[in-house]
Amino acid sequence: MNVFDTGTIAGWLGIVSAVLAAIAYAPYIVDTIVGTTRPHRSSWLIWTVLCTISFFSQMYEGATDSLPFAGVMLLGTLTISVLSIRRGVGGYAYKQDA
Repeated sequence: MNVFDTGTIAGWLGIVSAVLAAIAYAPYIVDTIVGTTRPHRSSWLIWTVLCTISFFSQMYEGATDSLPFAGVMLLGTLTISVLSIRRGVGGYAYKQDA
C-alpha cells in the first residue's frame, strides 16, 4: 500500500489536506504550551478516540489518498489530549458541604 501516491490529483490533495491540518493544529498546540489556551480534557479525549477509529477504519478498508489527513488529525488530537492532562481543564472536583 503506497500511502503517498503523488501520481494522482487525489494523492496530491490528500497530502495538501494533511499539511493544512498540521498547520491548523500548530497555533492551538503552541497556545496550550504557553498557557493562553486550556483545552478541556474530556472533549479532546473523545475527539482522539473518534480520530483513532476513523484512522484505523480507513486503513483497514485500504484508503490511500485520505490516510495522511486522518493520520495528522489523529496526531493533532492526541498531542492536545496529552497536553490537556497537565495544562487543561475539566475533571472531577469533590466539593464538601460546610
